[in-house]
Amino acid sequence: RLIDLSFEPMISMDAGEAIDLILTAAGYSGEIEAILDQMPDVPRDEARSIVCRLHGMERMMEYADQRVLTRGDAALMVWLLMEQRTGRL
Repeated sequence: RLIDLSFEPMISMDAGEAIDLILTAAGYSGEIEAILDQMPDVPRDEARSIVCRLHGMERMMEYADQRVLTRGDAALMVWLLMEQRTGRL
């Protein structure tokens, strides 16, 4: 927990929220909106998938789609992002 107790790692979130959070942390937050603006018939989940594939983040999508996620799981997804970016941990 953070000192101010705001993290609350057991609070659940859906996969879309977690993926949006990670894409924002990676600096790709505007890409989903750009896809939706250019192709309004594409569902938001498909736009997320496109952005993840474009940036080599398929592992994150697979992990997020397997379960109901908690904030603790989202922290693990950040770890996966760091592993992807640095090639080590």
